[in-house]
Amino acid sequence: MPDLQSLLSALQHADSFFPSGSVAFSSGLETLHADREVASVDQLAAFVEGQLKHRWATCDAVALVAAFRANGRLDRIAGMDAIVEAMTLATELR
Repeated sequence: MPDLQSLLSALQHADSFFPSGSVAFSSGLETLHADREVASVDQLAAFVEGQLKHRWATCDAVALVAAFRANGRLDRIAGMDAIVEAMTLATELR
């Protein structure tokens, strides 16, 4: 019988709602590449630049700093998480 940690890991990765793959961590880059929307180095650079400017710098980095400054106060971290979720329109990214 597998140990509990291995079983939980297997169940997590078998879950269709587990945030991995074509959207959760790459903002859909794999799908854009498969659809030939991002097919060149220049298009890839523009995609990455857009993600950094319009997502990381204006939302993710701000939330990360706020969570760090919360200094372990879970109520503040949970509040920041709720704000980020409310601001994230795409269900897959929440």
